[in-house]
Amino acid sequence: MNDMEIQDLVVCPKAIGSKEPSRGYRYEQKQRRCNLELTATADSRMRFSIFVRQHLQYIDNFSVGLSYHSNDRYLGVINLVRYNGSHG
Repeated sequence: MNDMEIQDLVVCPKAIGSKEPSRGYRYEQKQRRCNLELTATADSRMRFSIFVRQHLQYIDNFSVGLSYHSNDRYLGVINLVRYNGSHG
């Protein structure tokens, strides 16, 4: 994929299909976590996911990312963007 294709995937409108857990966060290994499944509003065959992770004690220590779930078995899941807070 080239940069323009990646940017198109990042900015395309999306709708939330599901969230795990459905409310709030799950707590595991000193972190709170959740995952969201998304579909493109223009084409429901285009699937995405978002992950959110945040340390419970050091709230600046977090990660949020957007992934594209390709229908191409060779591409698989592509991490489009990831944002991190201070980890050190």
